[in-house]
This record gives sequence, structure tokens and C-alpha cells, in this order.
Amino acid sequence: MKFILECDGVLLNVQPRYLAAYGDACAALGLPRIDPGAFWRAVRRGAADGELVRGVKPATLLEFRRCFDDLLESDASLDLALPHADVAAALGTLGRAGECHLVSIGRNRAARQRQLDAHNLSVHFTRMSALRDDRAARQQQLRQLADGDPRAVVAAAGEPTVRAAEAAGLLAVGVASGACTAARFRRAGARCVFADLTELAADVAAGATALTDAGLLPAPAVSDHPARL
Repeated sequence: MKFILECDGVLLNVQPRYLAAYGDACAALGLPRIDPGAFWRAVRRGAADGELVRGVKPATLLEFRRCFDDLLESDASLDLALPHADVAAALGTLGRAGECHLVSIGRNRAARQRQLDAHNLSVHFTRMSALRDDRAARQQQLRQLADGDPRAVVAAAGEPTVRAAEAAGLLAVGVASGACTAARFRRAGARCVFADLTELAADVAAGATALTDAGLLPAPAVSDHPARL
């Protein structure tokens, strides 16, 4: 098997990073903030920017989005994105079942690499790739990583990667430990959603029951001649 894992949300906890970028963007632009808990819930369900900074003009919303996105990719912000608990153990489980490849759609690859190296996670991956912005190119990248393996599974933290994997004809699952709810994953086309990487790894270790039941993997062959005592 091959496991193509998205970095943000699947490996790294993005919530502290989002909260810090939101606070800094609002402070820089003098915008009103909502409660941090309400902000995070709104982000996860894909709320419009008008729910994050209320009562401002469209031009100001665009300015907020540019500032927020830039802050999300800053070194200081990514320094806050620590690995989820038990990620190393989960990666070890997946590595024993097949190859692991890491992908990211974020711009600041160097800061992400520092986090992975600092927590000794890079060693679990055969290959690490930055996915391109162009949709067709992104789909081709995922196909190349799958390398024709019919059991290659793309574990995504967001809708864009799910859609790219599905369009590439690959098996896509959602991992809801990042900035995307299970409901959004299913609307994007994911046929199976796991709470976190640990849950995915546990399913793989137990014979990939959830993946098989969702139609993502073929069921084990049943012998016509069962063993007898």
C-alpha cells in the first residue's frame, strides 16, 4: 500500500496557528474579533470571511483575507504548528503496512520541514512534495506518487486535496483533525472520514475494515475450500 498524507491538519495541529494569525490580522487592520472558539468552529465548517470579521465592507474583507493568509504562512505562525499527539506511532504503523509520502499545499515549505525534522517525523516518508496550485498539475502529482498502486490512499486535511485525489482516480479519505469538518469532507467526495491519523492507522492495522466497507479497498478474497481440522 501507499499512503499519501497531507501535512497540515493530518500531522501538524493547525488550530494554534490559525488563532494566532486571526488575532494578528485583526489587530493589524483594526478589525473586530469573534470569540476564539466561535472562530475555530466557523473555520472548520467553511464559513465566509464575513462571519470571521463582522460588519465590514467587502474591500476590507479582501484585505483581511490577504493579511490572514500571509500570516498563516509566516515562520512565526508555523512554529506554533506542533505535531498531533501520537503521530509518530501512527506513522510507524502505516510504514509497516506500506510506503508513506507527504504532501503540502502551503507555500512555506522550509518552515514545515523544520517542524518535521525537529520532531523526527521526516524519517517516516519516502518522499515529501509541495503540491502545485494548478489543479491539473496537482492531480498529476498525486498520480505519480501513487505510481499505479490500486491500494494507494490519499489522507487529506482539506477539501482541495480530496477533490484533486478523486479527480485523479485515487482513493481519498478525510482526516478531521485539522481545519475541516467530516461533513465538508463528505460533501467534497471523501467516502470515509477518520477523526485523526491514529484512527486511520488503527484501521489499517486491523485489516483496513473501514476502508474496505467504504468501498475504497477490495474485500479480502474468500477461499472456495475453507480449511478443515
